[in-house]
Amino acid sequence: MLKYKNKVIEQDLYVVESLHKHLLGHPAIEALNIVTRVLTIEGSGPVEQYPQLFVGLGKLEGEYSIRLEEGAKPYALSVPRRVAIPLMKPVKEELRRMEKLGVT
Repeated sequence: MLKYKNKVIEQDLYVVESLHKHLLGHPAIEALNIVTRVLTIEGSGPVEQYPQLFVGLGKLEGEYSIRLEEGAKPYALSVPRRVAIPLMKPVKEELRRMEKLGVT
């Protein structure tokens, strides 16, 4: 038996010896209404509201500033990784193409 808030369901459970965190499968997540699925979005989104920002390379004309909250610290979601040898040539070609477009 699994319980989340006021909802109780019966699900098969599997024990994995080397697993250190609990996992909840898709059927249980849906049955317990933990995550709701959005099928449609009403109204206009950023593409419709600001079409000029979604054309071309994405460079903004003129100067602009980005304001951060006091004490904000930068972080990276991933670390740089080496490019696989089979992908080296296409990656170099794409970098040359982007340089020609003025990407810095």
